[in-house]
Amino acid sequence: MRPVFVRPCVPAEVARPPQDEDWIHESKFDGYRFQIVRNHREVRLFSKSGAEYGARLPGWWRPPARAAVLDGELVFFDAKARRTSASSMTKCARAGRMERNWSL
Repeated sequence: MRPVFVRPCVPAEVARPPQDEDWIHESKFDGYRFQIVRNHREVRLFSKSGAEYGARLPGWWRPPARAAVLDGELVFFDAKARRTSASSMTKCARAGRMERNWSL
């Protein structure tokens, strides 16, 4: 079966985050919302709207699992740990200069 897009949950904006101990909060890095779907042999990369991005960012995004749906924010940093733009990340990916650091 070919991996398919799964509509992601969309966060809601609130005035204050919940203070209950059951909630976990994370920093906002202002990246790009993507979904990586893998089914053993095939891996596909989708934008938050379901557009396929695999050809634009080839090869480097193979997740460390045989079957998975990873939905999250992709953030790209340059060599000095500064967030970089979409055009810069695309150029680096195509030139084979993209390093990956999975934070799940």
